[in-house]
Amino acid sequence: MTEVDATRFVEKFAGVWSALDPERFAQLWDAEGPLFHPSIARSQAEILDYLRRIQAMLPDIRLRVLHWTARDRGYLENAPLATG
Repeated sequence: MTEVDATRFVEKFAGVWSALDPERFAQLWDAEGPLFHPSIARSQAEILDYLRRIQAMLPDIRLRVLHWTARDRGYLENAPLATG
């Protein structure tokens, strides 16, 4: 992944969270790409299910990207924001 690719991914990630569209979010991950998250398994269907449950509990949830890097692997740190 080049720096340009990584920047585009982070911008797309932030945009998907701004719109909170679970279908678009699930599409960010390649079926073979690893997703490391304590609450989500790795399939697109499981990501979609997780996001729909979160959205039902916190309809105004958004994420703010705090830090990211892409060297051998990509890493993205974010902060969730919601009124609950």
